[in-house]
Amino acid sequence: MADPVSFAPRGSPHLAGWERVARAAGVRCEPVDLPIGEGSDGGDSRAPRALLLDLTGPDAPRLRERAESLGLLPRSVVLHTAPEEAGAELRRAGAIEVLPPAPPDGIARVAVSLLTRIAALETELDGRREALRKLNKIGYALSNVTDIRELLKLILAGARDLLSADSGSVYLVEDEGGVPSYLLFAEAQNDSIPLDFRSARLPLDTKSMAGYCAVRGRILNIADAYAIPGDAEYRFNPAFDQQSGYRTVSVLGIPMRNRDREVIGVIQLMNRKRRAAARLASPAEFAREVIPFDTACEELAESLASQAAVAIEGARLYREVETLFETFVEASVTAIEARDPTTAGHSGRVSTLCVTLARRMADIGSGAFRDVRFTSDEITELRYAALLHDFGKIGVRERVLVKPNKLYDEELQKILDRLAVARERLRTEFALRRAEKLRVGAPREHLEALETELAAAEAALFAEMDFLRDVNKPYGTKPEHRTRLEALAERRIPGGEERLLLPDELRRLSIPRGSLDEAERREIESHVTQTFRYLSKIPWTRKLRNVPNVAYAHHEKLDGSGYPRGLTAAQIPLPSKIMTVADIFDALTAADRPYKKAMAAEKALAILHEEERAGHVDREILGLLERERLWRAILPEG
Repeated sequence: MADPVSFAPRGSPHLAGWERVARAAGVRCEPVDLPIGEGSDGGDSRAPRALLLDLTGPDAPRLRERAESLGLLPRSVVLHTAPEEAGAELRRAGAIEVLPPAPPDGIARVAVSLLTRIAALETELDGRREALRKLNKIGYALSNVTDIRELLKLILAGARDLLSADSGSVYLVEDEGGVPSYLLFAEAQNDSIPLDFRSARLPLDTKSMAGYCAVRGRILNIADAYAIPGDAEYRFNPAFDQQSGYRTVSVLGIPMRNRDREVIGVIQLMNRKRRAAARLASPAEFAREVIPFDTACEELAESLASQAAVAIEGARLYREVETLFETFVEASVTAIEARDPTTAGHSGRVSTLCVTLARRMADIGSGAFRDVRFTSDEITELRYAALLHDFGKIGVRERVLVKPNKLYDEELQKILDRLAVARERLRTEFALRRAEKLRVGAPREHLEALETELAAAEAALFAEMDFLRDVNKPYGTKPEHRTRLEALAERRIPGGEERLLLPDELRRLSIPRGSLDEAERREIESHVTQTFRYLSKIPWTRKLRNVPNVAYAHHEKLDGSGYPRGLTAAQIPLPSKIMTVADIFDALTAADRPYKKAMAAEKALAILHEEERAGHVDREILGLLERERLWRAILPEG
């Protein structure tokens, strides 16, 4: 009689399912306990490991159908000596193994032999599947971390979990002057004792185990650190064991290589354990639990080290990109301030105030700010945008950018020269008149009156010169100033047709506030568009891609009266609204502007409230700035 056999791990529900289905189908079923090695299963030791089933009877198809409906066949191993057609059915149903017919008395022996081997392979396969799952999980986690410190913790924790290592360390090869110079002891972990980790430098040579792995680029697998052969290049340093009471036994060192096959670091694992959950506290526990790392461990560790090297190189590249951006931003701010020294420090103060406001808004998380959230990347984005919000000024003519007065110096001098010419003409005219009086013998008092008249005329011209110097300053032009300027524009140089004040000079000296005329103001305002154009050409990372847009809108007003695009409140990004308030506040309170005195915080806030009432700036942001006195981040409280 042919006796097919079905096998599943000890205590498996699939084995129990087979037995239940077989008995329900009326098929002869005999449980058999097979002597399969330790560790091949994790179920009930009293449950049978195999079943001898008779699949030669008429109920075999029904047995197959019932088993298939319960999902048993695709995950079971079936050995049988049934006719070929029965074997074909089982093969179609998902059976893994089919044996040709054999003598009945040899079936059990063949089954035991094969099933023992299958169990061992199945255990090994399960282990490899679990290791692969862990490797994939570690790889996924590594791909999402850019902070080097956190990355090293993750690498070491993953390696120890993968290989059941009680302890471990990570070393990085560090450069000096572009040349690999030393090993940095960068991370350490231990399940059995607490660690007071401190980074340290080690020589980059073969005298230490980690150094050997780094210099030679080889895996180092040591069964007992205290039994290293005397002729080995490396030595074990027992100092840590002596200080802590720990004992290092098995050691596995794996070099981490980058894409160019250069060793960039070493993962060193210590004390592989039989049971991952075991804690090593006594010599007996070390002797019982610690085992050597085998070849399979080396293969897994090498795979992990490769992933770790890629992740570390990626994190370093990410850090280099961040450093590059930081350096670029600093250089850009330096370039801007070099062209306009009068606003030195402005960009930095605006940036500080913007970040302070944004973080506080996110911390409040209620009321008007209940939906406000800023990630660390968004804070960085705002900081960069604030630092670079005036970057476009690099494209504005320098004389316009730093123009201190309404007229340039040479333009004012031309007017003063005309007044000087007018004075000389007066003196000449009076000299002729005096000569005529002397010729006709005019009395002395007539000559003295003429001298008084000349002195008064000269004094009036000198007064006009002083007036022009004063009205040229950017403090604002009053109506009486305008009247006086218009009178000057009507006067001509004595003896000629040229006026003392030309129409264009009159127009610019009549500028009501500041030093810029309309054309110059438009040129200055163009810096916003220039900023956007310049920043848009920079290949920002995905997390910083909004820097140009945030900077672009910092001169927009909520009512649409801002520039350059006339955006309204709903169109202006929140970071830009924050920057608008910070920019105006610093411009008002800055002490480094030659055309105005520094304004007290209270007065600056009063002006901002006027802007808010006019529909220009955000009420809630301004209220937060004032209520919590966040302006102290850039301005000492006085």
